[in-house]
Amino acid sequence: MKSAIIFPTISKMLIIPMTPVFSDPKPCPFCGNLPRMTERYECESIVIETVIFCNNDNCIGPETSHIFPSEAVRKWNTRATESN
Repeated sequence: MKSAIIFPTISKMLIIPMTPVFSDPKPCPFCGNLPRMTERYECESIVIETVIFCNNDNCIGPETSHIFPSEAVRKWNTRATESN
């Protein structure tokens, strides 16, 4: 059985299939440490988003989040293009 996120709406339940995470988060672009993935909750039981941030307390590293874990990873892994 596939996982799904269920959102209550006014008249019915909205069920959105969860997209599996196909890739691991890249290291932090500032310090190179592996990032930490965690979830933010509402009412201590409903996951509202997946958050990815640098696990190094001394880093100014970024933070990104999204309701779908795969999108949070995609956003975290996005880097500025390098120009020559």
